[in-house]
Amino acid sequence: MRRVPRLRTENGQLRQQARAHLGQPVEQLGNHDLVDRVNELAEENRRLSTAERPATAKYTELQQRVAELEDDLAAARTSLRRMIRNENVPSDLDGTNSGGGVPDPVRAGDGEDPPLMVLWSALTGSAPNNALQAVAATLVQ
Repeated sequence: MRRVPRLRTENGQLRQQARAHLGQPVEQLGNHDLVDRVNELAEENRRLSTAERPATAKYTELQQRVAELEDDLAAARTSLRRMIRNENVPSDLDGTNSGGGVPDPVRAGDGEDPPLMVLWSALTGSAPNNALQAVAATLVQ
């Protein structure tokens, strides 16, 4: 029975020694080492700050360019819709509208493809499908 208390005491002493050994590397770090590490981190921070400034400026410039392009795209879409509406007057029997013989942008005349469908074919290299024709008809309305 005397053995159990002795083992407990020995276990406690071994634990204290292990804690002391684990703490030694931390305590052995002197102020000089810590100051060197702080200086390294400060230099790295300055370098990153210097590199960040041009990247931020470029990002801001690109954001402005995207906004300009979005505005241009919206204006182009509006202009195209307006143009299509202005040219879309009731067509007569030959497939041209009454606005000076300009072909209707959706309906074909004299067996020709409508201009929107021709444009689609030229841009994509494929024949327009029914969905495209429905979209074109919606734009014209």
